Amino acid sequence: QTIIDMLKNIYETNLNSSNKFEEANIHDLIMPRKTNSDDYLSNTPKNNIWIFDDKFMTFNFAASDLEMQQIYEKIANENGELPEDYEKNRPDLLILYSDKENTVSVDAIIIEFKKIGVNEYEKSKALTQLVVYGRLLREIRQDVRDIYVYSFFDFDTKFENILLDDGYIPNALSRDGHKIEFYYKYNTARRIHIYALSFKQVIDIADRRNRIFLDILSGKINE
Repeated sequence: QTIIDMLKNIYETNLNSSNKFEEANIHDLIMPRKTNSDDYLSNTPKNNIWIFDDKFMTFNFAASDLEMQQIYEKIANENGELPEDYEKNRPDLLILYSDKENTVSVDAIIIEFKKIGVNEYEKSKALTQLVVYGRLLREIRQDVRDIYVYSFFDFDTKFENILLDDGYIPNALSRDGHKIEFYYKYNTARRIHIYALSFKQVIDIADRRNRIFLDILSGKINE
């Protein structure tokens, strides 16, 4: 709950103050930069990937702000290769996970963080970077099934218009008049699912989910 409250504070402070937090302030609360899951004897306590989705906690491997060359050295399979001139590229967060035990194939999550309050072109650039990282990952690991890439933003009209111009489906999870700032696009050529989400809504959903969990632990919700 403390981590969620800190992320909320970062968001609100960036919107309402001239003193801006850097992207790194968000990044380190999710998973410390320059680390991978092999650095920990136990993965779960050292990261807060669960904020995005609980299922991501059961990852096979996670890398935070590591260069592609370092990722390649950790996860490449026999036929894997890393195209030249991409060795220094650094995905903010890359996760391999499987929904089944003892399976060969894995799914991949790649997340790009952006400072709250950047302009619409910087936001759009984050989505382009994610597709590049997804393409590189398929070169490194041919057994990757689905790739899901995410970035989280504060939405405004200019940015939403860019997403619509680029063919994103708006409010993809909305129904019955309930608007969720969630834009989705499938890149057919690269076989990558692309998501542009509201940073505030992701944190609010995590907050509600966690408070229910805390109520159960504290006995506020009976059997």
